[in-house]
Amino acid sequence: MARTKFTIPPVKASAPVAGVDKEILTKTADDGVYPLAMAKEIRLDRIQPDPEQPRRSWDEERLQELAASIREQGILQPIVVEYVDDGDFFKIVHGERRWRAAKIAELETIPAIIRKVDGSTRLIRQLIENIQREDLNDVDRARALQQLKVNLGSPSWEVIAQKVGITKRRILQLVDITKLPEPVQEDIRSGHLTEKHGRAIKIVPQEKQIEFAESVRSTQLSGDESLEVARVLKGEPAKTVGEAVAEVKERKVRKQEDKASPQEQDGPRAQTQEGAEQNRPKGKGNPPGEAQVAVQRDPLAHLAPIPELIRNTDLQAADPHKARIALRMIILAAVQTLMRVK
Repeated sequence: MARTKFTIPPVKASAPVAGVDKEILTKTADDGVYPLAMAKEIRLDRIQPDPEQPRRSWDEERLQELAASIREQGILQPIVVEYVDDGDFFKIVHGERRWRAAKIAELETIPAIIRKVDGSTRLIRQLIENIQREDLNDVDRARALQQLKVNLGSPSWEVIAQKVGITKRRILQLVDITKLPEPVQEDIRSGHLTEKHGRAIKIVPQEKQIEFAESVRSTQLSGDESLEVARVLKGEPAKTVGEAVAEVKERKVRKQEDKASPQEQDGPRAQTQEGAEQNRPKGKGNPPGEAQVAVQRDPLAHLAPIPELIRNTDLQAADPHKARIALRMIILAAVQTLMRVK
């Protein structure tokens, strides 16, 4: 049996709308009001997502929130679809998120505007829409830019930059993400790593990239710290990832120590605390903070618990990277203390 070709039906009279004067609904072109012939209510099962849609992942929690809003308020903005004759269905141009949420809300139909859009224009609009929403992850954004370049006949990145409103430098940074190992790309897509982390991982030799990515996650390195570690690994290839991370962590500790003035550490503050100790009335209990006064009088006092700490640490069960970092920080603190004593 031959399939009946889809034809756009004539515009039906509008149904009464709550809170709207009936006279408004009967306005004509003479009143400056025109019917929108391509605006329809379409069953959800007649609609399919665009397989070339830039977005590849969806935040389920946000979809549930949108679905709850749709149950309460309905669809506030129609989606845009294109009719596909070879298949007799409507392909989404804009509004896939609303369509998915409407399905969760168990609606039967959704308001839609039917348009004919060529492939490259559709992709540009989808990409720009997602960029403006600022919630498209960088991996999907990078792959969409690559697809757009192909659809437009492989023009220069300058041309792509003009069309989507992103600088060429930023586009090249995004495209570089697609050269990373797939597990690293998945971490960026899921939000466990950022595009800046990806830039750092790209610097290190390929055989160390996955290990470096795991270390960045486990040690919670910032993007800037990751770039610093990557430069260490590039400059000193013999170093392990753990050693490079430890070195950068030590630098951070030293910077924090250097910010504290020696006069503040050993000068008036210590004298003031010692004077308070001498002038304290006898027979009273020791107030909180006396241990700190003791440390100021004996700079080595705060190192006393370190041997016990080491004895109570199960180094075999501990994360080896974290154990090495902790040990290096203890040694560094001890050396700095001894230098102050001298």
